[in-house]
Amino acid sequence: MITNFSENQTMNAVHTLLPFINAIMEEQVSVIFNNVHNSIFALNSPNINLVINPGQEILKGSAAYDCIHSKKSIIKVVPKELFGIAYKTISIPAFNADGTEIEGCISFVKSIEKQDTVMKMSVELDNKLNMITEAVSNISKSVQQVVSTSEHIGQKTYESKKEVENTDIIINMIKAIVSKTNLLGLNARIEATRAGEAGRGFGVVAQEIGVLSKSSESAVGEIKDKLESIKESITGVNDDIEGVIEEFNEQVRLLDKISKSTHELAAMSKELKDLTQQI
Repeated sequence: MITNFSENQTMNAVHTLLPFINAIMEEQVSVIFNNVHNSIFALNSPNINLVINPGQEILKGSAAYDCIHSKKSIIKVVPKELFGIAYKTISIPAFNADGTEIEGCISFVKSIEKQDTVMKMSVELDNKLNMITEAVSNISKSVQQVVSTSEHIGQKTYESKKEVENTDIIINMIKAIVSKTNLLGLNARIEATRAGEAGRGFGVVAQEIGVLSKSSESAVGEIKDKLESIKESITGVNDDIEGVIEEFNEQVRLLDKISKSTHELAAMSKELKDLTQQI
């Protein structure tokens, strides 16, 4: 069992590179050389709350322990909850000169606090985006339901407007009847005058017909005015509904754009999360 890193070629080579390790890794890292039982050299990083001293026993279940026993490179992530800081350990086996026997391992320990923060932020962002997407979807459905209802009401008001317009035919018919009634009254008066005393009955009929004609003419005018007022009201309501429908349709289009944007952000958030996991 080796007691000094200089006894192993791999460890000795890595030790030579130690002044460049942090530059290569682009951050402060801890480097630990271990024999099969304990550490024999440690370069501790100031930004990792983990101090390894020479002679410290290798913990079972650690990356170094699994590396030595499996004779393979091992990567492990230690969560923040254990030592107050999240970090990643990469342990590679160190064999003897002929590569037949494992003499220990070299462990590189780097903080992943930033990656952990980014990961948590991306997860939170993903959750928020899912909530926004769901809310936008529900609002869009509600707006579309309102549009559908408004279109139905608009169709009904349009039909009512057409029905009111059809009453013009009835009014014209009543006018024709009034005109003929006037003519009938006039003929009755002519006959009453021609018949003299014997035509008094025609005179009474002519008078009553005249009263009926005037009454009918007045009623026709009132009915026409009422129908015109109703037509204007229905036209106004129909125009308002069309405006509401257009406004809601615009809102649906905007909600679709928002939904598309949130889906794009969700895809970017997932990509960010995946990249963070690979660091």
